Amino acid sequence: MENQLRKVRLGDNEPLSTRLRIMNWMKDFGWLLMSFGRVNIKLLRGKDWKVYFIQDDFTHSEEELIEVLFPDRPRIEFIDRINVWHINKRIPKMMDESDLVLCDLNHLIRIKPMETSFHFRVPPWVLMEVEIDKPIDDVLSAMTRMRRRDIRHAVRVGFTYRFSQDPADLELFYHKMYVPYISNRFGERAIIASFEAKRAMFVEGGLIMVDYQGQPMAGLLGYVTGDSFIIGSIGIREGHFNLAQKGIMIALNWYAIEWANSQGYRYVNFGMTRSRVNDGIFEAKRHWGTHIQRHLLDHTYWHFLGRKGRPVIARYLNQAGFISETDGTFKVVFIDDKDISPSAEELTRVTEIVKSADVAGITFL
Repeated sequence: MENQLRKVRLGDNEPLSTRLRIMNWMKDFGWLLMSFGRVNIKLLRGKDWKVYFIQDDFTHSEEELIEVLFPDRPRIEFIDRINVWHINKRIPKMMDESDLVLCDLNHLIRIKPMETSFHFRVPPWVLMEVEIDKPIDDVLSAMTRMRRRDIRHAVRVGFTYRFSQDPADLELFYHKMYVPYISNRFGERAIIASFEAKRAMFVEGGLIMVDYQGQPMAGLLGYVTGDSFIIGSIGIREGHFNLAQKGIMIALNWYAIEWANSQGYRYVNFGMTRSRVNDGIFEAKRHWGTHIQRHLLDHTYWHFLGRKGRPVIARYLNQAGFISETDGTFKVVFIDDKDISPSAEELTRVTEIVKSADVAGITFL
């Protein structure tokens, strides 16, 4: 294990966040140049409301935002293509003509403060991580009661694990676990990373292989950055997907935490999650006692701008549970408009989520 640990910890000593920020800025500036500093304006007409949508050429959240904001698919009209320095001049008029203005833009493009009833900025992705540089019982106690119960169940079932840096295990994981599992779960929407991409991750970390009844049945591929073990990919062996019902996914994550804790790492990073407390993946991860941070490789911000007096769209935004970011602080957004103030039950539920996910609080607009 000591040899494995030395291999895992090899890497560049330069602070990763500094390098990522420089690389991200260069990438984003290059994208602005390639689009000649221009963005597209579309009008999304739904049954009950309409939204002006401003998007640059290198952001790709249109379909997801449509799914979140409209119960039925809206009619989409192309309106204009404008220079980025004209965006702030156009927004007030668009707010008067619609229920919401939504910008999906490169983070180098600034939306100035203006006379709006509400304006909040959402990073599309956040990272969720667990702090583990403490006794393992303390790590466990920071999780929700439900997750602690799930872990006890998975252990009773009889799942065991081993950490591996054996190339043969990578072959097994990729071809017999990862590819079949992702294909089965996402169908035509599945995005399968190449074996080379997974091998590059493997050499910077290793595999948590979970056995059941003496056979390897699931794997978790992770890698090390600084003092963090990053969960990269998971898979369940082909023909045994029913083991998810027995808790094998819980076992994978728990054993990753247990192993990383035993090796002296400070964090286990659960990877990217959409910035909505009502997102199913966010809900699943927050039970592990996670806290959230900005995803340094994401170059986009969503800006939501509107006027009050439009309670239908405001209520819909509140149901999504967006997490806004201001100066590195994350808060759940509630628009406090006419007749749509959150109920006591809703506030209690969101407050519990905020507490368990280590979000800074709730902001009322």
